[in-house]
Amino acid sequence: MEKTCSKCLETKPLNAFSRHPKGKHGRRSRCKSCDAEYRRSREGSESRREAYRRYRQSEKGKAALARAKRKYRASDKGRETSRRYYQRKRWYMLCKSSVNNRVADGRIKRSDEVPCESGPDGCSGPHHWHHDSYRREDWLNVRCLCEKHHREWHRQHVPVPWDESEEL
Repeated sequence: MEKTCSKCLETKPLNAFSRHPKGKHGRRSRCKSCDAEYRRSREGSESRREAYRRYRQSEKGKAALARAKRKYRASDKGRETSRRYYQRKRWYMLCKSSVNNRVADGRIKRSDEVPCESGPDGCSGPHHWHHDSYRREDWLNVRCLCEKHHREWHRQHVPVPWDESEEL
């Protein structure tokens, strides 16, 4: 069985066309070589990039990304990646857990009970405990920032890093 390419107008066998469930004969309208040429062209890459950006911003795209993240984190490779990250950043986990322990003890209020320090009352989104410094003596010096202001702070600043010479 043969089909005519809508781009080069050549008649070719069906196996010269990629599969597509909604196409005639279950194939794409352009042959594989014309499809490849289009994908390599600037127009093709820009249109794909724009389509992908729109998809990522849609509810369907966000849900697909969340599913993919959950699936990866549950996989052996995802768990191994996470384990290696937290081994390299052990100080970060200890810093985070020291704040979480103080919150559990009631010595620090929960972040959802405290207003954002950077913006007016009523900042939307989840609030985070933010560290300006990761030095050992500063682990409990935290301030509450909403997600928007937290990201904004990190775009403009870099927290004081952990000193590798310090013991944990």
